Amino acid sequence: MKPKVNKKILIISSAFMLLISLPMMLFTFNMVYSASPYDKSGESLQSIGLLIGAGIYIFSMLVAIAGLSFANKPYKYNWCRNLGLILMLITLLDAILLRAYFIITMLPLLILNIIYITGTRNNAEIDSNRNL
Repeated sequence: MKPKVNKKILIISSAFMLLISLPMMLFTFNMVYSASPYDKSGESLQSIGLLIGAGIYIFSMLVAIAGLSFANKPYKYNWCRNLGLILMLITLLDAILLRAYFIITMLPLLILNIIYITGTRNNAEIDSNRNL
């Protein structure tokens, strides 16, 4: 992809991530109250997973702000990629705790994070892939 396309993808995904993070964080907090009465004795991890998921949405605000501020600086895309990969790792680890609630609460963030990471690809990586 061309550098301008990467910049546009990064800006668009960061903006959407920033827009959905606050309402989805509140939605995830409200899901804790609906999940708590139905937790069985061995399955109380879903409420904890929802609380961690709300924290992940707070961290996604940091990732989105970094993406928006570093969009004009391609030499800092590695910072954005590392933050995006950390966010992806935490989100996938939280899937173990959330189980069925993962699709409802964390899937929009996961999709936007994948788009965000593809927007942070460096031109050097793209050129090396073309030479192969």
